[in-house]
Amino acid sequence: MKPEINKELYHGSEISSAILYKHTLYGHQFYHHSLFFQEIIWKNLRKERVFAQINTVAQHAGKKT
Repeated sequence: MKPEINKELYHGSEISSAILYKHTLYGHQFYHHSLFFQEIIWKNLRKERVFAQINTVAQHAGKKT
């Protein structure tokens, strides 16, 4: 049997689903920490988006001058 993934909690991120799926193999203990990891993952994704926006703005500014 494959471990179940809580799709309601993790529908927003394929990355976290893959990580959760992998770690559920280690047992029930990971479930208690999964929301903590989810939070870290989303913070990192937000940072990447912000840096991407900054780079895009910088490129446009460079083209104008």
